[in-house]
Amino acid sequence: MGISLLDGQGLQTLGQRIRIVRQIHGYRSAEFASRVGMSANYLSLIENNQGKTPRLALLQRIAQALDVTTSQLLGETPLL
Repeated sequence: MGISLLDGQGLQTLGQRIRIVRQIHGYRSAEFASRVGMSANYLSLIENNQGKTPRLALLQRIAQALDVTTSQLLGETPLL
């Protein structure tokens, strides 16, 4: 099993993709939020699809910290 199995498992939202890849990398939410420069509360809102879509600069920091592309986070390309 690995990240390649994520494509096709119903990861329809940005928040779902961020959460699962964050968890695969072993980051706790507060630790990860601090790492990318946002509050844990805001990360929770994003992961639960309750907040606005983050700005591009934040998406880029999230993608870089998770070792994926912004296109992968946005669901434009598979999480391989």
